[in-house]
Formats: sequence, C-alpha cells, structure tokens
Amino acid sequence: MTNAGFARTQYDLVRSARQVLLDYCATLSPEDFVRQAPGFGKGGSVRHLLVHNIHCYEHWIARRALQLDRSITVADTIKSVVDCRVVYAEMDILMATFLDQLEEKEDGLFTMTIRDRSMRVDGLKLFTHTITHEFHHKGQILTLSRQLGYTPVDTDIMR
Repeated sequence: MTNAGFARTQYDLVRSARQVLLDYCATLSPEDFVRQAPGFGKGGSVRHLLVHNIHCYEHWIARRALQLDRSITVADTIKSVVDCRVVYAEMDILMATFLDQLEEKEDGLFTMTIRDRSMRVDGLKLFTHTITHEFHHKGQILTLSRQLGYTPVDTDIMR
C-alpha cells in the first residue's frame, strides 16, 4: 500500500471516530454546546474546540499544503453540530484533494512558506499533525462534556 493509500485508510478511521463524537455532541443542550469553561483553551467550549480542529485542517492542509485562499472558519458562525458537520464535510473534500496530491508526488513533499521561508514538508508529517491534533482536542471535548454533567461515549478508533 502506498503512503497515500495508508493515509486514506487512516483518515477513514478518523472520520468514523469524528462521526461518533459529533453524534454525541448533538445530544448536548444548545447552551452546553457553546458554554465556555475556564481552563479549556481555544475558546473553552465544545463548539470552539471543534472549530479549532477545523482551523488546523484549514491552516495546514488548505492554506499551506494546497495553497488555497481559504478563510478561517469563525467559531461564532457555528451555531450547532449541524453547522460543524457541514464544515467538516468541506474538510473531508480538502483531505481527499490533499491525499490525491500526496499520491501524485514521488517524494511526498509539499512546498510551503513558513515564517517567510520556503520549505519542503513531508505530506505524511502534515497528515499526522492534523489528525493527532484532532484526537487531542477530541479528548478535551469529552472531558469538558463530563464536567458539564454528561457521560461521554467511546469515540476511540478501537471501540
């Protein structure tokens, strides 16, 4: 299996775990979905943590790797899990494009500018960064929901 093929399989697992998380988040009250909790960064709410994950895909995959002129999602425009699903579906399309390009690259490297310096960055490194970032914040979302009085579901890949 190619690196891109492996990454596609891995991303399908990420999407499956994300679906379980979003289904669970849909059971939170609208007030708890946006409730800010001191001690949790990135806006401190379930909504802001979900949007922060989206920001990672927008920044590293859309803007850096694919060099698309994509604006960053504004958290306050996301009112519900339904809104999150729409934007995550856009991220899935970005990832499919990214993985297509990864597959076409013999060296697997993407050229991007970081801090005014042109660099060649390994596509698998970008991929790994975005998915592990999502899983880190998924854990925070579940912890935050527990603090709000909910019983989290198992969102692990091995469930």
